Amino acid sequence: MNSLSHASVSAIYPLSMIQFAVERGVSAQRILNNADVTLEQLHKPSARITPMQQAVISFNLVTELGDPSVGLELGLRSNITKTGLMGFGLMSCATFREVSDLGVRYLKTRVPYFTLSKSIEGDLAVVQAREVVPLGPLHQFGFDHFMAEVYQICRAFANPQGSAEAHAHTEIWFDSPEQPYYAKYADRLPRLRFGMPSNQFRFSAALLDVPIPTANPISAQLAFEECEREMALLGYTQSVTDRVLALLTSTGGQYPGLDVAAERLHLSARTLKRRLAEENTTFGDLLEEVRKRDSVQLLLNADRAIDEIAARVGYADPANFRRAFKRWTGVSPSEYRTQQLGPK
Repeated sequence: MNSLSHASVSAIYPLSMIQFAVERGVSAQRILNNADVTLEQLHKPSARITPMQQAVISFNLVTELGDPSVGLELGLRSNITKTGLMGFGLMSCATFREVSDLGVRYLKTRVPYFTLSKSIEGDLAVVQAREVVPLGPLHQFGFDHFMAEVYQICRAFANPQGSAEAHAHTEIWFDSPEQPYYAKYADRLPRLRFGMPSNQFRFSAALLDVPIPTANPISAQLAFEECEREMALLGYTQSVTDRVLALLTSTGGQYPGLDVAAERLHLSARTLKRRLAEENTTFGDLLEEVRKRDSVQLLLNADRAIDEIAARVGYADPANFRRAFKRWTGVSPSEYRTQQLGPK
């Protein structure tokens, strides 16, 4: 999934660059020049662009502003909400060890042109960032932006003491040479080292077990599940079955049909059916599985009426829902609820 033409970059990144440029007196249109995307398209919910489009926008930003420090400035303006659902998951983690694990796994859902790996070297934890695709003339801008952003976001959800400790015990390595503009950011970044073999965060391994004040295990699990779903929707899994399951969500009691699912996966309906058959399943089987999954989850809320649950999972007639549920589980919805929650 390293294709420059695959729409995998969250629109929040080009939008943040456009906002920054407008604040500096440069119009959005100049930043979008030759990117083959409109501001209206970027504002659509869940909008994504290709890495190539993002590269054009980044190049326009650097060129129009004529400021080599723009990457660091953008990164240090970042906040936890910029990463969307992934940020919610980060805030809900119990420790920075969980944060680093989540970041390594799910980074590609936000920034597909970098990858992270984590290792322990003695008493140091090392998180290394690598280019998935060569950034070429945007190499320094890209790593300035990315390394500053990751550092800023991680500090944002630590308590003040933990944030100060992390700042004091962290180094950021850059493989590029030192530039004059780094000096003006010395008080906002930890120790920087230049001309190093790779781009890394290096910090005390003891920080991995520092608790996060906003930890919530239930919220963390929900965020992890949604990140997995997003991974599947973006094609970071080879299983067509997983990708179909990921997009089968109910909206107003309606699940996407075969044709809609095929379109969202950039396949013809015929090809989708054939691919599913190769994985020994059908679209109808998967829809049944999702309806069962959602029904079971909804029934765990004792205050939700069974007729309402029937409508939520696509059954206009509650009697049909009851028959289907008994076929799936061997018991009626009310019997299942009693088994799980006990009698009222």
